[in-house]
Amino acid sequence: MQRFFAFVSLLVIVGGAFFFVSASHRNASDRATDDVSPHVYPNIYSSSDGEDSDGYAETTVTSSPVDPFPSASSTAVGSGEPVVLFKPVLEGAAGEQKSDSSVSIGIDAFYYSWLPGNHPRAFAAASVVDSKVALGTLDPAQATTASGGESALGEGTAIIVRMTKAVCAVTSVSVEEYEQGIQIAVHGVTDPARCGQTTEGAYVAIPLTDEQVAKARSYEAPAYHPLDDSELKYGWQSSPEGEYSPTIFQARSRAKLSEVWQSEETDRQLTPHVLLPRSAG
Repeated sequence: MQRFFAFVSLLVIVGGAFFFVSASHRNASDRATDDVSPHVYPNIYSSSDGEDSDGYAETTVTSSPVDPFPSASSTAVGSGEPVVLFKPVLEGAAGEQKSDSSVSIGIDAFYYSWLPGNHPRAFAAASVVDSKVALGTLDPAQATTASGGESALGEGTAIIVRMTKAVCAVTSVSVEEYEQGIQIAVHGVTDPARCGQTTEGAYVAIPLTDEQVAKARSYEAPAYHPLDDSELKYGWQSSPEGEYSPTIFQARSRAKLSEVWQSEETDRQLTPHVLLPRSAG
């Protein structure tokens, strides 16, 4: 009999424990459900009307043709005082060509045309620094030829760009062709210990083949989606980039526009790497 009462007591204790645990678990589940259900987060990538909020308008713009090689003779630089022009160690190389001491050199967004029979005075009379001589002698005087631009540039077609870093030598200019683009990269030396005194604001020419010239002339800028600030909903963190590429020329490292090209609204639409022809000013 004593064993029977002990057994019954054990069943009561176990049953009570089970009821307590079950009730606790049910209350916790209810609390968890109450905590989670009210919190519904909006999809920041979708607008209230169901369309993508990517920062671009739904419509497209077809751009007007742009002359890739306008005369630079009437521009402020082209008609001004002679500039300093660097002759690269390697010209028109395919792909990236650089030495251990060279670095990528950024260029301005604008370029100047050098065309057969149309040679802007400032570039024709430029002082030309032979980079190979500068690297070998560390003496800019020995490496520089006064009024040597006409001879150095020749009768072919080239675009001339201004470098954004002070250099004492240009090791290479490279030209890479793509289906819808011609990418330009410049490498040079900025350490005076390597090639002598550096020059700020100097220029370098990018020679072009007849095929590249024809490709640039036949290029048609693709239609693009203009930027639309009203599309940026729900606190979009980064602004989208422009899609407008008016010329075939792009730069691997290009400075931001320092002045207006066509208009502030149009300039906002430009891709960050496109190069622009300088025709006046």
